[in-house]
Amino acid sequence: MRQNLLVLAIMIASASLCVAQEMLPIQSSGVTTIDVTVKKMKVKVTIHTVRIDRTNPLFPYPKDGWYPDELSVLQSLQIAVDGGEAIQLPGSALPSQWDPNWASIRFEKGDFSLEILGGDASLSTMARVYFDKKRVKRVVGYDPFGENRPVWEGRYLKVKPAEYN
Repeated sequence: MRQNLLVLAIMIASASLCVAQEMLPIQSSGVTTIDVTVKKMKVKVTIHTVRIDRTNPLFPYPKDGWYPDELSVLQSLQIAVDGGEAIQLPGSALPSQWDPNWASIRFEKGDFSLEILGGDASLSTMARVYFDKKRVKRVVGYDPFGENRPVWEGRYLKVKPAEYN
């Protein structure tokens, strides 16, 4: 009986630490808006994508071979929590996020995270943007093939604006 209560307590505690929302599709070109309520806070994420082909200098793969002829790239992201000012993030903040297909928002350990899955098969990508009401804290690219291991990370620090006299 005691063991069952302990297992139940652990399950309840872990459920309260992480609140996740289902994966939602991202348009291959244009604007995708995700509006969710997580932990009684309204989160709005706007994802801007654009299609590029092999002739574009930003195309990430060699011009020959088995790579796709075109793919989507993230142009920008805007994140707003509880109607606050939108946090702007350029697509270049997610350097390896090609062909974004799916996104979800979760609340974990006091912060939000936006997870973006992209690519296909061996060209799969996975990145998370960690943020709170006021700022993006970090952006992490993960190995999408298991172990949930970071392969790159960008941190955003609070700094005071420079004062010029």
